[in-house]
Amino acid sequence: MKVLNNAVTCCLLACLGVAHSANADVLLLIDVTDPSAVTIQSTDGLVLNTGGNGSPVDLADFFTADTGFNEAPMSGDLSRFSNGELFTVYRNTSTTLQLFSGAGFNLGEFTAGQLAFNGTGTLDLSALPLPGPGATGDINGFRELLGTWQVVPVPEPSSLALLGLGGLLIARRRRHSN
Repeated sequence: MKVLNNAVTCCLLACLGVAHSANADVLLLIDVTDPSAVTIQSTDGLVLNTGGNGSPVDLADFFTADTGFNEAPMSGDLSRFSNGELFTVYRNTSTTLQLFSGAGFNLGEFTAGQLAFNGTGTLDLSALPLPGPGATGDINGFRELLGTWQVVPVPEPSSLALLGLGGLLIARRRRHSN
C-alpha cells in the first residue's frame, strides 16, 4: 500500500511540474484515431500573445517527419474566435501544419487573454506521418506564440471496460479487508 501511495504522489508531482512549465494554454485538441478524418477541436483556452494578423496559423512540429509540401481543403466550422473567419485550407510544409482561410490569408488577429478558436475542423492526413497520443506543440501566428496543440487519445470501449473492472476489483478487495 505504501508503494502505491508513493507512486501516486510521484505522478501528482510530475503532473504539477508539467503544468507549471507549460505557460501557454492548450487551444486545439486533435484526434488522429482516423487519419483520413483527423479532427481539430477548439478549447476554451486563452491566447498567450497578440499576433496572427494576415498570416497562417502554424501548428509547429505537428508531423513526425518532413512532409514536403501539400495543400488541400479542410471541412467543418473551425474558425478564429475574434471574427468567425473559417479555416478552409490546410497546408503541410516540412513538419508544420498550417491553417488558412479560404482567401489564403487570415484577416484579423488573435488577442492576448481572449479565446482563440471556435468549432471543429476535419482534415484527411492519411498519407502523412502523424503524431501519437499525448504529443504537444506550439501554435504560432505571425511569429508569436499563441498557445499549444495536443493530440488526445480516444479510449477504446475495451479499455474503459477493463478500467471499470479494475475499479470493481479494488472496491471488492477493500470491502473484504475491513
